[in-house]
Amino acid sequence: MLKRNMISTAGCLLLFAASLFTGCSGGGGGGSTPAPSQPVVDAATMSNETLSAVSLRATDIKVTINSPPVVTFKLLTAAGNPIKGLGIASTSTPTSLNYMRFTIAKLVPGTNNAPDQWVNYLVTATSRPTTENVAAGLVDNGDGSYTYTFAKNITDPTQTNGVTYQPTLTHRLAIQISGTIPGTAITLANPANIIYDFIPATGKAVSATDTQREITLTAKCNECHEKLAIHDGGRVDTRYCVVCHTDQRKIGRTNSASTGGVFTGTTYIADGEVQGDFAIMVHKIHMGNRLTKTGYDYQGVKYNDIGYSMIDGQINCLKCHVKSDAAPQGDNWKAKPSRAACGSCHDNINFVTGANSKAGGAVHIIQTSDANCSTCHTTANITEMHASENDTPNKTMLKAGLVNFTYEIKNVSVSTDNQPVVTFRILKNGTPVTFDGSGSNPLVGFTGAPGFLVTYALPQGGITPIDYNNLGRSAAQPATVGIDKLLDGTQGTLSAPDASGYYTATINGASNAARFPANATLRAVGLQGYFTQAAGTNGITTATGRHTTSVIKAVTGDAVRRTVVDSAKCAKCHEFFEGHGGSRNYNMQICVTCHNPNLTSSGRTVNATLTSQAEKAKLAAAGYNPDDSSAWPEASNNFKDMIHGIHAGSKRAADGAPYRFVRNRNNGLYYDWSKVTFPGILKNCESCHVAGTYSGTPANTLVSTNITLGAGTVTQNRASVPNTTDNIIPGFTSVCISCHGSANAGAHSVSMGGTTLAGQLRSVANAETCAACHSAGKTVDAATVHRR
Repeated sequence: MLKRNMISTAGCLLLFAASLFTGCSGGGGGGSTPAPSQPVVDAATMSNETLSAVSLRATDIKVTINSPPVVTFKLLTAAGNPIKGLGIASTSTPTSLNYMRFTIAKLVPGTNNAPDQWVNYLVTATSRPTTENVAAGLVDNGDGSYTYTFAKNITDPTQTNGVTYQPTLTHRLAIQISGTIPGTAITLANPANIIYDFIPATGKAVSATDTQREITLTAKCNECHEKLAIHDGGRVDTRYCVVCHTDQRKIGRTNSASTGGVFTGTTYIADGEVQGDFAIMVHKIHMGNRLTKTGYDYQGVKYNDIGYSMIDGQINCLKCHVKSDAAPQGDNWKAKPSRAACGSCHDNINFVTGANSKAGGAVHIIQTSDANCSTCHTTANITEMHASENDTPNKTMLKAGLVNFTYEIKNVSVSTDNQPVVTFRILKNGTPVTFDGSGSNPLVGFTGAPGFLVTYALPQGGITPIDYNNLGRSAAQPATVGIDKLLDGTQGTLSAPDASGYYTATINGASNAARFPANATLRAVGLQGYFTQAAGTNGITTATGRHTTSVIKAVTGDAVRRTVVDSAKCAKCHEFFEGHGGSRNYNMQICVTCHNPNLTSSGRTVNATLTSQAEKAKLAAAGYNPDDSSAWPEASNNFKDMIHGIHAGSKRAADGAPYRFVRNRNNGLYYDWSKVTFPGILKNCESCHVAGTYSGTPANTLVSTNITLGAGTVTQNRASVPNTTDNIIPGFTSVCISCHGSANAGAHSVSMGGTTLAGQLRSVANAETCAACHSAGKTVDAATVHRR
């Protein structure tokens, strides 16, 4: 029972219990008093398993400050039982509390339009904001209530490095309850961060009319991170983060000045910016490889190496900042601009000199304070500058003048000679369009057009597969037919729209290539691609692609390809996933039509010297001959292999099996996913998957083609996949080793009839027995071992 990965070496692999923060910051002492009938439970007598799994909340919080602050509070389990026995002390000298830590800060209002700032009292001339956990300061009252007396007298500025006690300001008490059960290696699986905002002068909790600084919510972070858990996993609430990650992180540090925009060494203070200040640090991390300056290194975090997965990337302020009752300052990003907040992303601007280090960048007005920021950067201006070009599910800002399209497929049938017959319509800002253009631009005011994608499955390897395989087509890719080719009659016909705006398309493609094979199954048609809104249309100044959610519909009466991935879950991190330049978007059921088991990366078909010096350098640095395409890495691009390999990128690299390949684009593009770090909980399959779809592999799953025509061959023939001389990875094995790439994992796989990541010749007999242990309900069911 203790082997269910309740312990996380990264401190980020644990989930919040549903009741973790209930009552942690409520008014009047932080919650209601439990009913007298609720018995007190004793942590000291709980089993290790029970104590590890306990979820805590706090009530009856009070803080008295006459000299050292005195804190009283009661801890309750999720069931409402008061819990005693958490005041255990360490055996080290001096003794400290094993489970509890305390810190306290004040909120200082900004001047000249500067942001309000948290200022921590627990600092010295040489030490930055910290916590207290002095064992002698805590009294366990035995009824679930505790009293803690701080060691530091915060009313005495000689003990706080000059930080003065200001009882009329908003103050924040933060209590951290986490740690390891003594005598074990077992941690509390659900650390609690108890946050209590109050005003010492009145003794009351902060209300909506008092000064607050609630910019973001932990729940917003956890849309990507699932469980934000920092500093050995004990700090799980951004409201806690901000009282230690203040401007005071500069104490005891020296400035690192860049030369030509390049830093060397550690950058605790970088060109005057305090990198540990929460707003600066988080903005820098998420700006990552789009920062102008390079060489950032804050405590080993190298900002410039970090990618950001959100569509529209760093302009999407609403991903983290949304005004609400819980975050009343959530719109400060546009309502209260500052040099620190804006400059943390736009690090090319030197506000002291006005210099802009970006090539061709406009010189900025010198700013010695934040007083005038909002004069130029109004709320409307900032909103427009951070608006999106795409109408994404979680984004509410769209650049002025842009129109939105919606695709709908009402029905797909098949003609007597196997032509797909598709009833569809396209809506522009909610109104059905009528194609009124000409040539390759069927809609006036727009260039280009979406098109249809025709996919299917045929028997392969003695089975009727449950995956699309597009057998008989080059590289197993579905046929595509543009709407313009239907309008001109070269690849089918298009009816006039009916009263509801639906057209009927009968598709044959060039030389009837888009007809379904006579014995095909899983027949389906997708609508993908996009219009580009021409400059001048609806007042826009620059031609802009109108990337639109792709749709797919099965032929009526055919089996529908199973849904394994929830596209909305992808959107939590990616906002609006775009593939292939924005042609195939959001809907993962479109992705699997092309990224099917017969598809590998295409790089070794280039058979030419790379023209890009940058790509040649990357290949050479990785140990490949950039002038010999037959030696370039090839790998499965089957959707499950590819997505697992990408999301487990850094793990695979650490295992010595980086996920790499070259694609035949622009004479070869090299992809190395080794630096990809999954922001959430990698072992949580339901981060992406629909529940119940990841235990074992369904019957009639195809093997994944991994290398075409065997390893190291020069002649490639992806046009006729599958070939008996391909290297393949069996269906069950491919799921596991695409994440678990170590030599030990490969050896285990081989011992059970699977393969290593290199695969095996398709003609070799395969009899993987993984399902005996790893399928649903078995001893090592994936759903069990990947439990969060």
